[in-house]
Amino acid sequence: MARFAWRAGFVRRDAVEEPVSDAQALDWLLHEDGLLRVPVLVWGDLLVRGYTDELYARALAEPPAPS
Repeated sequence: MARFAWRAGFVRRDAVEEPVSDAQALDWLLHEDGLLRVPVLVWGDLLVRGYTDELYARALAEPPAPS
């Protein structure tokens, strides 16, 4: 299970049943001009785009899944 988070909310995806392609991940992360203009945290199965205190508190409250 992969977890993705950004200010709009959290999304969980089963990477086996619904793999995320590199193109889709870049589409989620990059702005329309092709630049990455926000902080990105990658921690185990978690990818967080952007930063707010509330977003990081929620994201870091649940440790990553064991690999």
